[in-house]
Amino acid sequence: MSLPHIPGMRPGDASSSIPFSKAAPRDKKQELRKFYREAGLVLDRAKADTVELKTTNPARADQERRNLLKDKADYRSEREMDLANFRELMDVFKTESSGGNGKLSLAQFKSAFAVVFGSGLTDTQMSLLFCQVDANMDEAVDWDEFSTFMLLRAEGQSIMREQAETQLFDEAGVKNPVSPHKDHVVRISWLEKVGKYLTCGRDGTVCIWSDRWKMQRCFMNVGQHHAVPGENAKNHTPWIHDCAFLPNVNKIAMSSDDHAITFYDFTTMEPQLRLDLHDTVALSLNCYYEENNADSDTTMLLFGTDSGHTSVLTFTNTTFFPPTPVPTDHTPAFLIDSITKIPGTTLWKRKAHGDWTLQVEYFHDVRSIVSCSADPRESLVMATQTGAKKWRIVSASVRKGVSTFAYSKFPLVLLTGGVDRQIRIWNPHRLTRPTASLSGHSSPITALTVNPCSGQVISLSVDRNIKIWDIRKQICLQTIIPGLVEHRAENTLSALLFNPFNGGKLIAASTGVVVYGLAVKEQHRGAVKSHEAPVRAALWNSVFEQVVSGCDASVINVWDATTGQKTFRFADVHDKAEITAMAFDSGCRRLITGGRDGTMRVWNFHNGQLLQELIKGDNAEVTSILYISLKSTPHIVATGWNRLIQLFPANSDGVPKVHPTLTMPAAHSDDVLTMAFCPPDLLATASYDGEIVLSNLGGAGVVVGRLKVDDPLGRRVSVDKVLFLEQRAHLPRAANLISSGSDGIVRWWNTHEMELMLEQDATDDRREGVFSMCLNAANTVLVTGDAGGTVSVWDIRRACIKHDATGMDLVHAFRAHVRSVVSLDLTDWGGIVSASTDCTVRMWTLAGDYIGTFGQPTPWEITNPSTYSPQKPPEVAQFESDTADLLEMSRANIHDVEGESSDLYSAETAADGSAAVGLALGNSQQRTSTGVNTAKPDSASRPPTSSNDLAALASPTYRTWYANSLFATSKLTHRRRPRALPPLNLGKSGAFPVGGGIFHCLQPYELGETGNGANILRVGKTGGKR
Repeated sequence: MSLPHIPGMRPGDASSSIPFSKAAPRDKKQELRKFYREAGLVLDRAKADTVELKTTNPARADQERRNLLKDKADYRSEREMDLANFRELMDVFKTESSGGNGKLSLAQFKSAFAVVFGSGLTDTQMSLLFCQVDANMDEAVDWDEFSTFMLLRAEGQSIMREQAETQLFDEAGVKNPVSPHKDHVVRISWLEKVGKYLTCGRDGTVCIWSDRWKMQRCFMNVGQHHAVPGENAKNHTPWIHDCAFLPNVNKIAMSSDDHAITFYDFTTMEPQLRLDLHDTVALSLNCYYEENNADSDTTMLLFGTDSGHTSVLTFTNTTFFPPTPVPTDHTPAFLIDSITKIPGTTLWKRKAHGDWTLQVEYFHDVRSIVSCSADPRESLVMATQTGAKKWRIVSASVRKGVSTFAYSKFPLVLLTGGVDRQIRIWNPHRLTRPTASLSGHSSPITALTVNPCSGQVISLSVDRNIKIWDIRKQICLQTIIPGLVEHRAENTLSALLFNPFNGGKLIAASTGVVVYGLAVKEQHRGAVKSHEAPVRAALWNSVFEQVVSGCDASVINVWDATTGQKTFRFADVHDKAEITAMAFDSGCRRLITGGRDGTMRVWNFHNGQLLQELIKGDNAEVTSILYISLKSTPHIVATGWNRLIQLFPANSDGVPKVHPTLTMPAAHSDDVLTMAFCPPDLLATASYDGEIVLSNLGGAGVVVGRLKVDDPLGRRVSVDKVLFLEQRAHLPRAANLISSGSDGIVRWWNTHEMELMLEQDATDDRREGVFSMCLNAANTVLVTGDAGGTVSVWDIRRACIKHDATGMDLVHAFRAHVRSVVSLDLTDWGGIVSASTDCTVRMWTLAGDYIGTFGQPTPWEITNPSTYSPQKPPEVAQFESDTADLLEMSRANIHDVEGESSDLYSAETAADGSAAVGLALGNSQQRTSTGVNTAKPDSASRPPTSSNDLAALASPTYRTWYANSLFATSKLTHRRRPRALPPLNLGKSGAFPVGGGIFHCLQPYELGETGNGANILRVGKTGGKR
C-alpha cells in the first residue's frame, strides 16, 4: 500500500520543508566546523582557568553546560549573531593591531567595531565594552580576552535568564474539582479551539470543563450503544482506551475494546461513524490537520493497535462526514480494509513493533510519525517523510521497552520513559542512542508531558510521583505527590497534561482530577527582594553606573543603577560560604570579595570570570577589604578575624594565586571588624573591643596611635565602621576620622592629636547600633544606617572643624528597611544606595525620596522623577503603622508596664543574670557574627519610666531578655550564626503583657545583629503574631 501524503507538503519539495534537512555546502560546513571548534576551545580554556581556582563539583559543572542550538529562539538568535561576527572580528584583531601582536588599543577597538557593526554601537557603548573586557587595565585588548569575555558573558546571561524564567508549581494552591468519573481517566485534552478541557474515562464517561475547571457537560457511558449483541449485551459496556478531538470537523474519535474506533459529534455525543478493526484493538489515537490553512479539507488520524501495527488514516472531511448525512436507524459502519472505498480516503499500515503499540503521534515540525512499544527490540520507531511517497524509518531499542514519549521544540529533543524508571533524551534527527538520561523515579513511568514555556519535562510514575525536570540542566526541579484524593481503583494516576494557556496548568487524573498552577514568579511591588538571602554589601560603580551587591548565599548581582534592572548574576562566589567583604579596584573594573571561610577572590564581575585567588594562609573570616595605592604601587589590603593586616600585590596579572607581600603583626587583642585608609600611608583598623589602631603602612605597619571607645556604663562597645575625611587631612585641629558602632554613637577623632572631639547619638535615642556609614567626595554629607532600618542624612560642613565647633546637623531621617542597614554608598548624582538583611537593595534621593528597589518589575529612569516609586516600600509602611499602634497601646498601659518591667529588669541585673549574659555573648570566642560586624549585648540598668523608654521597649531591637534565655546560653557558644531559631512565646500570664501582645520568634540571621540595635523582639497586636 502506498505511503500516506502528509497534508501541507507538496510533492517534490520535501528537502526544503524538513527542518535541518538541507545540507550546507561542503566547504562552508568545514569552515563552520573549524570555527565552532576554535570558539569551543576558547570557552573551554576560559572555564578551565576559572575551575582551577575553585573547588567546584565536576558533576555540577556538567549540569551547567548549555547546548547553544537547543535554546529558545531569542537566545539562539543572539548567539548566532555573535558567532557570525566572531570570525570577522578575529581577522580585525590580527590586521588592525599595532605591530601585529593581536592587541587593540581603545581607538583601534572603536574603529574595528565600527567596521563590523556599523552604527549599531555608540561611541560610549564601545568605550564601556572595552573597559569591561580590559579587566587588567593594561589599556589593550587581545583576541583571547575579548572572546573569553563574550562567551562567558553570553553563557552567564543565559543561565540568569533561565533561572528567572524557571517556574515551579504551587502545591498549596491545588484544585480538586468534583469529578463524576467512576473509573480511570484515560485522556485529558485541552481543546484550544473552543477553550475547554475534555476528560474521557475508561467507562465511557466524557466531561467537558471550562478553562477554570468548572463542569459544563457530562456524558455517561458513551459507547454502550455498540455493545456486543447477545444475551449478555445488557451487562457489557466496552472499555475506552483512548480518544482524540478533531476540531476541524467537530468530532471526537474514541477507541474501545470491542475492536472499533467510533466518531462522535462533539456537541451531542451521538455516534457518526464506526470503523471495525477486525480482531485488533486501537490503544492510542492521534490526529493532525493543517490548522493554519483554511482551504485544507484533509484530516489525518493515527492509531496504534495491540498487534504492534501503526496505521495512518487520511480522509477528506466533506466525503468522510457528509454535511447532510443519509438518515438511518444504525450508525454507519465500515470494515477498516474497505474504508478506502470512500472517495479521498487512504490508509497506510505498518508492522512497527513486536508488542503492543502503546502510543503514536505525528510531529509536524520534524515531519515524523513516532510510536513506542514495550518491545525491547523495536522500542521506539520514527518514520520521517523525505518525499511525497518516500519515508525514512529508524528505530531504537530499550531493554525494557518504552511506555510513553513526549516531544519538545525548545530544546529540540524527544523524551521517553518506561518500566526501567528512566527518562531518556534523544536527538530526533539521530535516533541511534540517547544523548542523556534522567534518573529519580522509583517506579515505572507511565506518562510524560512538556512545559514548552520553560524547557521542562514533567513525568508521572505508578507510585503517583510527579517530577518536573529541567531538560537543559538535566536536573529534577520539583517533586509533587498528590495525596489529598483517593485515586480509585488502583490508587494511581492514569493521565497527565500540561497546558500553557492562562498562566500554565498541570493536570493529573485518575477518577479524580488534580489541578496545579504555576507559582507566581513576579513579586508584588512591595514584596520585591533583590536577593534570596540577606545582603551583606552593595557598592556603587561610577565607571559603569552600576550597583554590585553580594549576599549570604554567595551570589553577586550586577544592577543597572539607571533602571534598577539586573544585568548579570553569578553564584558560588565562595562556594557555599557567605560573602562578608567586597571592594572595587581603583578603575572599578575588578571586584575583590572575601568570604566567611577565609577565601579571597578577584573577579571580572561583568562575566563572572575568576581572575585570581588571594591566599591568606588561614580560614579566618575576612571582614574588610581595601584597594589602595602605596608609593604609587597598587595593593589589596585585607583583615578579619585573624587580626592580621595583609597586603597583596594588585598588579600581578596572569598569576592565578597570589600570596601577601606584607603581613603586619596583630595590633589588636580582639577581632578586627573594619578599616579605612587615608593617603599617603595611614591605615585605621577597628576591633570588636572598641579599639582603633592607626598604622603607618609606609613604615612596615608601625603603630602610630591608639584610640579607645569608652562607655560610661562600662559596657564593651564595638566599632563597626570607620571613615577618614580626606579633605581635612591637612587641618591639624579638625577631626578627620569618624567611627560608629553598636551603641549608636558617632564619634569624631583628631588623629593628629589622638583625641576624641565629639560624641553624638545618630539614632535619636532609639538605642540602635550604627553599622554602616558613607561620605560624599567633598566630605560635606554623612549618611548613616542603623540596625532598625533607618537611614539618616547629616550636614557635617561645620562639624568639628575646631575644638569649639558644633556637632552634626540632621537633614533627613527615614526608615529605609525593616531590618538592619548593612551597607550604604553614594552615587555621583547624589543618590543613596542602601542594603539590608531584609534581602533588599534600594535607591533613595538625599531628600529621602524613595526611587525603587533593585529587581522590581517596573524599571525607573533615574533622570525622570515621575518614574520613581510614589510611596514608601509597603513593608516599611506596614512596619511603621504597627510600631505606632504598639507605642500608643504602651502609653495607655504605662502604669502596668512599669510594674512588670521593674521585675523583669531587676531579674536581669541580678548576679546570675549578668553571668548568663556573659556566658552567652560575652567574649570573642562565643559571639556570633555577620558580614555587618556585630556588637555584644548589654544588660539594662533601669526599668522604663518614660515615653522614650516605652518606645525602646516596643522597638524590634529590645532583646536583653533573650540573652538570658536557656536557648541563648546553651546554643550561642559558637562563632557562626544559627540558620533557624525556635519561637519564643512569652504570652503567658505575668510574662510581659505589653498591650496583651505575644513575642514572636527571632528571625533567621538576626542573631548576628545583637547589641543596642538588633532586630530581635517583635510585639504583635492584641495577642496576635506578626
